[in-house]
Amino acid sequence: MFVARPNKNTSPLTYIYEMILEPLLMASRKQRSRLTKRTSRKKGLPPGSLFYTGDNTAPTTITNIRYNKMDIKERHYESANDAALHVKPEEVLWSNLIGLSNTTAIHRIGETFKLNNLVLEDILHTSQRPKIEDFKDYTYLVLKMVSIDSESQIQVEQVSFILGQHYVLSFQEWANDVFGPVRERLRTDRGLIRELGPDYLFYALIDAIVDHYFVVLESLDDQLETLEQRVLSGNSDNLIEDLYRTRRNIVLLRKSVWPLRELLSALIRDKHSLIQNETLVYFRDVYDHTIQVIDTIDALRDISASIREMHTTEISLRMNNIMKVLTMIATVFIPITFVAGIYGMNFEFMPELKWTHGYQMVWFLFVSISTAMLIFFRKNRWI
Repeated sequence: MFVARPNKNTSPLTYIYEMILEPLLMASRKQRSRLTKRTSRKKGLPPGSLFYTGDNTAPTTITNIRYNKMDIKERHYESANDAALHVKPEEVLWSNLIGLSNTTAIHRIGETFKLNNLVLEDILHTSQRPKIEDFKDYTYLVLKMVSIDSESQIQVEQVSFILGQHYVLSFQEWANDVFGPVRERLRTDRGLIRELGPDYLFYALIDAIVDHYFVVLESLDDQLETLEQRVLSGNSDNLIEDLYRTRRNIVLLRKSVWPLRELLSALIRDKHSLIQNETLVYFRDVYDHTIQVIDTIDALRDISASIREMHTTEISLRMNNIMKVLTMIATVFIPITFVAGIYGMNFEFMPELKWTHGYQMVWFLFVSISTAMLIFFRKNRWI
C-alpha cells in the first residue's frame, strides 16, 4: 500500500492531522451533512405534503399476500399503480411496498385505506425516530431496519407499518429486507401465523427486524475481535480508522434500536383495539429481545473503548521503550563524548598527545566505560 511521506518542512503534528484525523473528520461531516440535507429538503412545505426525503430512486413495486387458514395467494406488481388493494373480511392482506419515490402510489394507498396525510408524510420522511401512533381504524408504527454491507458499514433503512382490521401495510426504502422467513412461514403454514389475525403478522414482521439486529451484532463483535487481535499483535496499520468506523457503527445501531424499547413498552402497556390480548405475550418476547440487543450494544461500546485505551497504552509503551533505548545510548556516550572532547581541544602542551599508545589507550578507555555502564544498568534491571 502506498503511504505518503511527510515533507521536510512538515511538522509531525501536521502530518498526523493530514493523514489520520482529517479523513475521519471529513467522513463524519459528510454523514452529518447527508442527514441534515434529508431533513431540509422539505422545508417550506405545508404539513401533510407528500415529499420523499430519501435517496433511493428505484421504481416502486408492491407484493400482495392474501391468506387465511385454508389458502394463500401471492402476487407481485412491478407497477404500484396496478396493485389490487381491496380488503376482504375473510382473509388477511399483507401489502409490502418497496421504493418510496412514487408519491402518487403512496397517495393512492392513503386514499384506499383512509390514512391521514400526516402519516403518509411520515412514511416518506425517512429520518423519523421510531414511534407508534394509534388512530381510530389503524395503528401506525415506524422503526429502523439495519444491515451490514460489503464494506462492513451499517446501512439503516426506515420501515413503516400500518396495522388495520384485516390488513397490514409495510413500506420499505430498499429491497434488501429481512421478511423472507415470514413469507416462508406463510407459504408453508408453519406455526400460528395463518391461524391468528393481522396483529400476529404485525408482530412477526417486527420480530424479524429485531432478530436481524443480532446478525449485525455478531458482525460488529467479529470486527472488534479482529481489531483486538491487531492491537495485541502490534499490527497498527489503519487501526485508528477501522476502530473509528466500527465504533461509529455501534453508535448508529444504538441510535436506531434504543427508541424501540420505549415503543414496545408503550405498545404492551397501552390498550390497542387492533391487537388481541393473546398476541401481547409475543410482543413481550420481542421487548425482551430488544433489551438484550441494547445490553449487547452497550457491551460492544465498552469493548471498543477498551480497545482504544489498549491501543493508546500500547503506543505509550512502545514510545517509552524507544525513549528508554535512546536515553541509555545517550547516557553511554556522555562520558565517551567528555573524554573525546578533552583530547579534541587544540592545546599544544598536552602530555598524553605524545604517548606512543595513546590512541589505543583512549579506545580502551571508551570500551571500558561503556561496558561498565552497561553492566551497571543490567545489574539494576534497567535493561
